[in-house]
Amino acid sequence: MLARCLAASLALLGAREAAACTPDPCAEIVAFVGLEPANDKPVPTDGVLIVQANWFGELQPELLLTGLSLTVRLGDDVLDGALEPTDLTGVLVWRPAAPLTPAAAHQVTGAFTNPDGVPSVCAAPVVDVAFEFLTADGPAEPLATPTLVATEILTETPQVKLDTIVCCDDAYPRQQAYCGISHGLVWSHGQCASKLSLARVRLDINSRTNVDEATAGQLVRTLYQDGAPSSPGLGGRFGRSIDQPTCFTVAHTSLATGETVMSDELCLGEDFADQIGDSPQDPWLELAGCTGQPYTCEVVGDAWDKDACTPFETPHPGEAPGCSCTSTPAGAPLLALPLLTLVRRRRVGRG
Repeated sequence: MLARCLAASLALLGAREAAACTPDPCAEIVAFVGLEPANDKPVPTDGVLIVQANWFGELQPELLLTGLSLTVRLGDDVLDGALEPTDLTGVLVWRPAAPLTPAAAHQVTGAFTNPDGVPSVCAAPVVDVAFEFLTADGPAEPLATPTLVATEILTETPQVKLDTIVCCDDAYPRQQAYCGISHGLVWSHGQCASKLSLARVRLDINSRTNVDEATAGQLVRTLYQDGAPSSPGLGGRFGRSIDQPTCFTVAHTSLATGETVMSDELCLGEDFADQIGDSPQDPWLELAGCTGQPYTCEVVGDAWDKDACTPFETPHPGEAPGCSCTSTPAGAPLLALPLLTLVRRRRVGRG
């Protein structure tokens, strides 16, 4: 009952959000919003400053480089250096012309002038840049072989789709969408439950650099899944969901030198190989409170066709649904099943 009440509350909240949907004034705008350090790690004296730009729209790296002015100071001295692009979206590096002073605070200022016609709600005409970064006590350490450490969680998720659920007591589900985004199924009477479960192993993978924090702050990480690379990034944590045993490696690349090191391979999911996959789920326990015979209906568009339904027979002969509960009255709040519900989990640590 609690789950049903929560679902109804979420549905009502979604309805209010739908009523508030308005066109995004920045949807078609290309505008620079700001620039900040990409991480809070000190910069090695032989390293580069890594910065992350924020913007609306498709701001190309060339426009970012030509439109952005950046000045780096140590006290009253202006340091020579240049901005360079990277393969990461919105990420630039400022490469100093000479080694940086150790254990010192550096000031960064700059500006970016946005194109004419950018609404003020999206970005200022001229965006000022101002922040500070610290240098480490010395140069970066030699890169070490990274280590992958993972946590595995076996998840079992009911598949809540129009062709995978069973309903009763005049429940005829349909897809709901708010502002063009699907939010699962809703219905206004009765109950529904899934008859199909999807088991997967959810992974939380941590890529350990095995170097000091200043050196680690210079690294781009690329996770390889069975040899196929993912998009590179500055973060060292990766989330994955697998349906079969899978092997991973990670590459660490220094933005200062271009040097790359690879981890050893870590294979995951083997302990759950016989539990992963699609499997039938008995909806009968959830539908035990039905006052009438559960059923399924043909799908037409984004809803069930109430004129094309078939009784759903219990897999337990001799049992029959029924209790003192009744259908939800007409006009009551919509009920919904969550798109992703974890019903069973087991945690295994690796490394």
